[in-house]
Amino acid sequence: MRSSVTFALALLASGAIHAGMAAAAQISVDPPSPTVGDSVKVVVKNSFPTLCWTVLGTNCTPLVGDSLYVIVDVNYCNGAPSCTCALFPLDYQRTCNFGLLPPGSYVAAFFENHVNPFDPISSFVIAQPFTVTGPTPSLRRSWGSVKAHYR
Repeated sequence: MRSSVTFALALLASGAIHAGMAAAAQISVDPPSPTVGDSVKVVVKNSFPTLCWTVLGTNCTPLVGDSLYVIVDVNYCNGAPSCTCALFPLDYQRTCNFGLLPPGSYVAAFFENHVNPFDPISSFVIAQPFTVTGPTPSLRRSWGSVKAHYR
């Protein structure tokens, strides 16, 4: 009886730890307000409570329409249904450089793909809209109109 209660409490604690995982995930655009002269970078990060998870790889997709995608593949327990993990947290951060973008509105999307079907954390997407601004146009004036203005 006591071992089943302990097991149930451990499962509840594990579920509580795993439930807060997606809340730790973050996405940001660098610089925050890019112009056409800035190289646009998208930074994604997340944390896991134990070393049960490993980051398999990161894919920075080229511009698709108005969207930039950063895809991070994560594996739980090396594909097994469960495992014993070291109780050290795993933090990761990945940066994708998308270079110069034309002026317009864009969406940066962070897709964390959990490849193990037994993973207690589901795959998710976080989006961050941003705008790339162009140079401010100046009024064109001829020398004649400039001279006439100052006469």
